[in-house]
Amino acid sequence: MLEKFHAPRHDIEVLNAFFIWKGNVVEPKQKFYVIKEDPSDNKFLEAAVEGDADYIVSGDKDLKRIGNFMGIEIISPAQMAAILREQ
Repeated sequence: MLEKFHAPRHDIEVLNAFFIWKGNVVEPKQKFYVIKEDPSDNKFLEAAVEGDADYIVSGDKDLKRIGNFMGIEIISPAQMAAILREQ
């Protein structure tokens, strides 16, 4: 399963710990219909907007193609791990 993230196991473990520590559960109030190729991916945009996120961390090709949504950067797990290491 971890192979689908294209990141070293350690990076994924760091991200998981970060999400447990800093994560918020949100109930999106807005619906977006941006990703037509896989409409189920829109839920990630909705949650990120509702949670006032800085990043969406994903390896999903449809999300990554957007690159930025309403000021929220869409980055890979490896990119997020690098950001966290710098902080």
